[in-house]
This record gives sequence, C-alpha cells and structure tokens, in this order.
Amino acid sequence: DQVERAYEEITENDNFVAETFRLYFSTIHRKQMVNGYSSYFPPTYSELATVMEEFPSAASVDYIKNRKITIILVNKNQYGERWNTVQESMNRLPAIRLLKQFENINVYSIE
Repeated sequence: DQVERAYEEITENDNFVAETFRLYFSTIHRKQMVNGYSSYFPPTYSELATVMEEFPSAASVDYIKNRKITIILVNKNQYGERWNTVQESMNRLPAIRLLKQFENINVYSIE
C-alpha cells in the first residue's frame, strides 16, 4: 500500500502510509523530526502518536511545546471531512499561528 498510493490520496485513516512519505520528505528538508519509524518504535513515538490523535487539543499543543517543537506541517487531506472543524479548533488556540499555506499543506508555528 505504501508503494502504490500517491501522497495526495492519503486520508486520515492512513497514518503509517503517511509516515513513509514524511520520512522521505525529511531527506529533502533536512530538519529534525519527532515522528518517523523503523522496525523499532521507541516509547516516545507511541506517546507522541497517542497524544497527536487528539490534535489540536490543548494537551497536544502543550506536548508539542514541551518538546521545543516550533513548526508543524499539517496535511489537510489527512483530516478528510473533519478539516474545517480541525482548522477552527486551531484558530482558537493562541499558541498556534498559521505561517504559510500550500495546496494541501499548512505550516504553523507553535509559540
């Protein structure tokens, strides 16, 4: 499935497929990442994945801030029909600020 699907086809139900693309993109942008995977999943990865299931909750934003993460990229397609609700929730959180919009990706700062 990871080899056969285009990035634009990934939905909110394809978290592990999305990770493959995220790791690939990291070879281009060369920024540090808190997500990613291999054959070993450290406890911090599972913790991050669990907390981020509730994004953009206050708890998930606090988790991000506590790890000194200052930039997040959000793929709108991966939220499916929930995107408008997610975006409204992010707009209500003062710690999240939209920096740049692309076709399907929004870049936010975490303050």
